Amino acid sequence: MRIRLALLALLTSNSAISLDEPSSEIETIVVTLERTYGSEFDAPLSSVVLAEVDTQYSQYRDLDDLHNYVPNLRSIPHPNNSGTLLLFMRGVGNIDEQMLQDPSVAVYADGVPLPRSQGLNTELLDIQRIEVGLGPQGTLYGRNATGGSINIVSQAPNTSKHAFSHKLSMGHDALLRTQTQINYAFTENFATKISYLDTQTEGQIVNTGAGVARFGERNRHGYRIDNLFIVMNDFQVRLIFENTNSGDTPDFVGAVDFSSHILPRPSSASSGNYVVRQNWVDTTAQTLLVDWDVTDNTVFKSITSRRTLDDFQNQKFLNWAAEAIGTHEQKSQELQLFSYSQDNYFSATMGWFWFNEQATRSAANVFFDRNEIRRVFGRDIENTAKAAYAQISWFTPLLSRNLEVRIGGRQSWDDRFSYLDRALEKDGRLMFRPIPDIGEREFKNFSPSYGLSYYPNNNLHIYLNRNYGYKSGGFNARASSPERFREGFDDETLVSNEIGLKTILLDGDANFNIAYFDADYRDIQLNVQSNPLDPSASDVLNAGEASVQGLELQTQIKFSDRLQLGVNYAYLDTQYEAIFDANGQNIAHQYEFVGSPEHTLQLSVAGELVPTANQSLNYRLNWSWQDDYFTVKSANADQFTVPAYAIMSGSITWLPPLRFTPGKLSLSLWGRNLFDEDYYTNRFNGTVGRVEPAATWGAGRTFGVSISVDF
Repeated sequence: MRIRLALLALLTSNSAISLDEPSSEIETIVVTLERTYGSEFDAPLSSVVLAEVDTQYSQYRDLDDLHNYVPNLRSIPHPNNSGTLLLFMRGVGNIDEQMLQDPSVAVYADGVPLPRSQGLNTELLDIQRIEVGLGPQGTLYGRNATGGSINIVSQAPNTSKHAFSHKLSMGHDALLRTQTQINYAFTENFATKISYLDTQTEGQIVNTGAGVARFGERNRHGYRIDNLFIVMNDFQVRLIFENTNSGDTPDFVGAVDFSSHILPRPSSASSGNYVVRQNWVDTTAQTLLVDWDVTDNTVFKSITSRRTLDDFQNQKFLNWAAEAIGTHEQKSQELQLFSYSQDNYFSATMGWFWFNEQATRSAANVFFDRNEIRRVFGRDIENTAKAAYAQISWFTPLLSRNLEVRIGGRQSWDDRFSYLDRALEKDGRLMFRPIPDIGEREFKNFSPSYGLSYYPNNNLHIYLNRNYGYKSGGFNARASSPERFREGFDDETLVSNEIGLKTILLDGDANFNIAYFDADYRDIQLNVQSNPLDPSASDVLNAGEASVQGLELQTQIKFSDRLQLGVNYAYLDTQYEAIFDANGQNIAHQYEFVGSPEHTLQLSVAGELVPTANQSLNYRLNWSWQDDYFTVKSANADQFTVPAYAIMSGSITWLPPLRFTPGKLSLSLWGRNLFDEDYYTNRFNGTVGRVEPAATWGAGRTFGVSISVDF
C-alpha cells in the first residue's frame, strides 16, 4: 500500500518546476527524507526540496543562499570567515563555531555527515537536489538534528552515454565563475564523472587599511571525481574523490548605531593597523557508497567516508581581533538495511552509525588597548559517536488499509576528550597557565519517534508526529575558569509534536502543504558571556527551558506554461520559559532566541515568456522577506537585532534551437538583490570593555550573464 501510494504521488506530486520542457503537471522528484527512496508527498514531515533546475535558474551558489527558499531556516555567516556558516531551523541553532560544541542542524552530503560549521559554506559541485527536513530528526539522523536536517545529493555518473557540460558566468564585482563536467561511460557497467569549479569575485567594500585590498572577496575552486561501478544489476558501488578550496577575505565589521534603521553599506572602510589576511578552508574527502538489492524486498546500503579539513580565519572587530587555525580529520561509517513485506503493508529501516573526529586547533584574541594576546592551543581534541537505530511502519487493516503507524528509536553513545593549553602574550612574552584545561565526558541518549499517517485518497496525506531531537554535550574553549571548562555542559533535548497535511490539487497542477508544530525544548545549552563587556569570555550552561510553536505553509500552482506560482510562509513563536542564574533566579526575560524571525515569506514566479517551436524563453523571479530577528541571546538583545529586509532576485533564460548538433545551449541574464537593499547579515557587540554594536552587511545589487552548453 505504501509503495503504491508513493508511486502514485511520484506521478502527481510537487517538488520542482521544470522549465526546460513544458509539462502538464508540476514535476516530481524522488527524495530520501526518510533515508530510503520515496516521494515528498509521502514523507510525514514539513520539508522543502530544491531540485537541480531550482538551483540553476535561481543562481544558487552555496548553503547561505538556502534560507531564501526555505521557511523557518536562517543562516548567519560567521563574521570571522564567510565559509563558516551558522544554521538555525525553527529557532534552534548554535551561535558559536567551536568544534568543542556541536551544531543543531544536521548537514549531510550524499549521506555523509558534515559536523562542523567551518567550511560549510563553500561552493557546491554537481547538485542533483537539496532536501531540507524541518523539525527534530533524532531517530533517523541522530545527534545534532534538533532543529532539522539538510541532505545535499549529488548527480551520479551515467553509464549509458558520454556527456559534457560547461557553464560560464560573468558579472558585477568582476565575477568569473566556471563549472565543467565530463561524463565518460567506459562500459555499460562503469562510468566516471569529473567536475571542476572555479569562482572569483571582488568584494564590494575597499579596505583602505592594512592587509587585503577588499573585504568580502571570494576565491574558490574545487574538483570532484565520481566513479560508478555496476557490479551486477542489483549491486553497485560509487567511489568519490573531491577537494574544495576557499580563499575568501573577511567581511567588513563596522560600527553601527542602536536604532532599528539599517545604515548604508559602505563602499570603503579601514582595517586600521591590523593586517587583515585572506581566510582559507581546504577540504579533501573520499566517499564509498554501496547499494545492494539483497532481495526484491530488501536493500542494503553502506556509506563510508574520510574527510580532512584545514582552515585559517582572522577578523578585525572594533577594538580587538580574532584568529584561529586548525586541522580536522573525520571518519564515518554507516550501514543501513531497508526491508518491505511482500504485500508492501509493512516496512522497516535499520541502521548502525560510527563517527570519529580528531583535531588540533589554536586560537588567539588580540586586544589592541591592552597590547596583549590571549592564546588557546587545542593540543588534542577527539569526538567519537556511535548509534543504532530502527524505524518500522505498518499499514493497519483499519480504514481500508489507509492508516499507517510508525514507531522508531535511536540509541546514541558519544565520547568527548579535549586538551587545551592557555597562554597570555604581553610585550612579546608568552606566559602559559600552569595547569592545562582537560575535559573528558561521555553522553548517552535514546531518541524515539512516533507517528500516524492517513491517506483518505491518493491526493491527500494527513500526518501526526512526535519526534525527539538530541544534541550532545561538550566543552567551551572560552570558559571563564579551568573548573568551568572541566565541568563542560550536558546534552540538550527537544520534543516536537507536529500535525500536517499534504494535498495534490487541480489534477496535479497544484499542491498545498501545511504543518503546525509545538516543541518542548529542555536543558538548552546557553552561551552566556561571563563578562558582558568581554565577548571573548563566556560559559555554556544547561540553564534553559523554552517552548517553540509555529506554522509552515507551502503551495505551488501551475496556471499555465507561462505562469507558475510558489508561496512559502512560516510563523514562529519562540519563548524562553526559564533560565536560572547561579543564585537560582529566573532571568528568562533577559534572553531571546537567535535566528528566529516571527514571520518569513518567500514568493516565486516562473514560466515561459514566449512559447515557440524548438526553443524557449523562460523567466524566474524570487522574492524573500524575513521579519526582525535577534543575533545575540543575552541581556539587551534588542540592541543587536537584524532589522527586517527583503531580497528580490531573478533571471531570464533563452534556450535557442541548435540544428547543427544534438547539444543544448542556454543563455541567462540574472540579477541578485535587484533593488539594491541594504541589510545586515549579523549584528553583535564589536568591542571589549564597552558596548558598541557592530554589523556585517549583505552584498548589494549584482548583475551577470551565464552561458551553458551541454552535449
